[in-house]
Amino acid sequence: MFARRTLVPLSAALALSGLACNGQSRESEEEMDASTRHVSARVLPGCPRPAVDVANWDTVSTQDGRLTLRLPPQHSALPSGSAEAWTLPHGEIGYQVVERERHWFDSVAADRDASSLGWCHEQIDGNPVLIQYTYASPATGPGYYMQAVWRLGPRQELRLSGRMRDTTHAGVLLEIARSVRMRS
Repeated sequence: MFARRTLVPLSAALALSGLACNGQSRESEEEMDASTRHVSARVLPGCPRPAVDVANWDTVSTQDGRLTLRLPPQHSALPSGSAEAWTLPHGEIGYQVVERERHWFDSVAADRDASSLGWCHEQIDGNPVLIQYTYASPATGPGYYMQAVWRLGPRQELRLSGRMRDTTHAGVLLEIARSVRMRS
């Protein structure tokens, strides 16, 4: 069983993001733990696929050049320190690179109760990604919250976090996560 994680509002996550690091390459297939590739797909369900029209979305490169992602029209960059974030119609999304907690990814992927907490599994651009996608009403306000976690190497992971206040547009968060492409 893993220690329960609480979805942190984007503003709090960005405020606490002093752990961003300079680019290290993603770990190779050989270095990744084989159990994660198999267990997460077997235990966690795939993520929901709500219908979202992405035809007019913009491709955005991050300031550090680490990745590209697609964002809906009318997005704008938010000023931040060690992370990058954007406002969206009805929400916001951002990412940061943080120190990796060594066994956390594997424990979430193998926990049979994780799906009841909103966790699901995706393959995005050939990489296993854990996503928590759930409705919540924390101090920052009600809406759908999403965090997606990619392993970047033995010591880092990328965390994409977002909130959508308009629940009819919540699927936008998942589509943004699916659009992420890492640069080597």
